[in-house]
This record gives sequence, structure tokens and C-alpha cells, in this order.
Amino acid sequence: MKTEPHLTTALTRAAEDVTQTQIEAMSTPAVARTLKHRRTFCYEVYERADGLWDIEAQMQDRKTYPFTLASCERETAEALHSMILRVTVDNSLDIVDVHCDTMAAPYLEQCQQITPDYKKMMGLNIMRGFRAPSQSRGRRASRSAFPNQPMPRIGGRCRSSQVILPSLVQTP
Repeated sequence: MKTEPHLTTALTRAAEDVTQTQIEAMSTPAVARTLKHRRTFCYEVYERADGLWDIEAQMQDRKTYPFTLASCERETAEALHSMILRVTVDNSLDIVDVHCDTMAAPYLEQCQQITPDYKKMMGLNIMRGFRAPSQSRGRRASRSAFPNQPMPRIGGRCRSSQVILPSLVQTP
């Protein structure tokens, strides 16, 4: 595996043996199988000293075999994608800042060019109508990072932020 010294997160450490499942409590399948690809997401929420909240998300793709892209060759378990997104929200869940870092991508230079587009999420509210405006504001960013996939949910109908950010939705 290619060493990525600047990435020492639990997500990266878990990728050290990409052949082992990270999904617990699944029954053993009746037919033998071989893991070929893993896409992992990790979300962490931080309460900041200034009263704001940081939601950090990291996405990584790894394969269990070496392969060649038009842009480069990838070793077994080397990150095909590795992206970190930090969304800063206030107590009303309005997005006040966004930072994105793409450390690995099949076409890294092109993918890094869309980084400024993530700032277009600023001003949106993650609980009220986040997905529709973010798709129109950040279509270039979302389509480059996740082609043919809808934007991931931060808030919205599933109310995931009520689970992730309980102290934000409760009145003190």
C-alpha cells in the first residue's frame, strides 16, 4: 500500500487491510466471494469555542487489486478517491463556511479545480430545503465528486442532523 503520511485517520488506518470487511454482524454468505472495492464515509461533528459547529466528512474509495487509469497506476489499497469536506453551521443550521480538500482522485488536477464550487453551499440551511438549492448551486462540484449520484443528505427528510447534532436542535 502506498504510504500517505498526512492521512492518519481511523478511516485510513482501517484501509490498511482492504481485504477484510468493515461491516459487522452480517451472516456468512453461502457462496464464496472476494471483496473488490470499498467506499467508506466517516462523519464527525465538533462543537466550536465560538458557538459554531463543524461537520467533517471523509470519503475514500479503495480497491483490493492494482489497476491502471488513464491518469496513473494505482496499487492495491491505494486511495482512488480521498476527500474531506468541512461544513460549518450556526445554531440555526445555516451553512456559514465550507472547506474541501481532495487528496486523491482518478484525475486529481481536474477534481481539485472544482474545490471553490463547494463555497456555493454557504447560506443554505441543512434542515430546510438543502438538497434542491445545493444541487443547482453546486452541480459542478457534486457531479465531479460523485458522478451519477444524488448529493448526499446532511439534513432533510431523514432528520439525520437531529441524531448527529442533538444539542443544536434542543433549546438550552
